[in-house]
Amino acid sequence: MHTSRSTDIDVREIHEHLNMTQAAFSETFGIPIPTLKKWEARKRVPEDPAKAYLMVIDKNPAAVKRALQ
Repeated sequence: MHTSRSTDIDVREIHEHLNMTQAAFSETFGIPIPTLKKWEARKRVPEDPAKAYLMVIDKNPAAVKRALQ
C-alpha cells in the first residue's frame, strides 16, 4: 500500500504507480479530478469509505475495473 503514514493514503503515488494521469484515474475509478487535486495537495484527506476504495484500487486495480464495468 502506498502510504506516508498508516492512516494517510498518497493518492498521487497510487495513480503514478498505475501509470495513470489524474484524468485517466478519475475517469477509470469515478473520482472527480477536483477531489483528486485536493487530496494530492493535502487540502483534504479521503474519508474512511474513500480511503478503503483507494486501498482496494492500489492492491487490485483490475478487480475494481471489472466491478465498475
